[in-house]
Amino acid sequence: MLLLPLSAGTIANHIDANTDAISPSIPQNLYFDVFLDDKKIGKHNFIFSAIDNGYELNSEASYKVKILGITFFNYQHQSKELWQDNCLKSIQSSTNSNGDKYSISSTLVNESLQITTQDETFTTSECTRSFVYWEPDLLFSKALLNSQTGELQELEQSEELNGELRIIKLSGKDVDIELHYQTNQATGLDLWKALIAKLENGRTLNYRSANVEGT
Repeated sequence: MLLLPLSAGTIANHIDANTDAISPSIPQNLYFDVFLDDKKIGKHNFIFSAIDNGYELNSEASYKVKILGITFFNYQHQSKELWQDNCLKSIQSSTNSNGDKYSISSTLVNESLQITTQDETFTTSECTRSFVYWEPDLLFSKALLNSQTGELQELEQSEELNGELRIIKLSGKDVDIELHYQTNQATGLDLWKALIAKLENGRTLNYRSANVEGT
């Protein structure tokens, strides 16, 4: 999951709380190979399990960029999210981005999330959502929570159809992401298949659906 920074503070009324339009379901487990341009650098897996009226997500990412056998960039990220009624009810995460460390914890206060990072504590609106790539319709919120930094990112969204592919584009401060989904004809659900993110240095981070876990 691409995790992008934003200046944060006490945030309220930023996120669309329309939670009734989409019925809650348990997403399919997702396994991605991660590429920098066309070179494989790691993996990112999303594992889901059922809880009362929702699901738990365990996300784990590991990237390494090597040149001549020497590691120049190392990224490790783990997060646990609890979702109910299409809203984020809890998040715990830890990240080591090439030596820069981040952590997030949360407390549910009157249906709002109190987010604590290594820098600050703030309160979100009543229905908070992270970068919920696996639930494409929920991406059309006014702001999404960064599960690495704990910051909220205001976004612009657009979508188009290209044959059987549903393509959603997200843009905002330091965000330039294209997501590809393929509709399951039996269920009618859109399955996340790829992510393309343009980086500040002009390179591209690519997520490509893997056929088997961790390979």
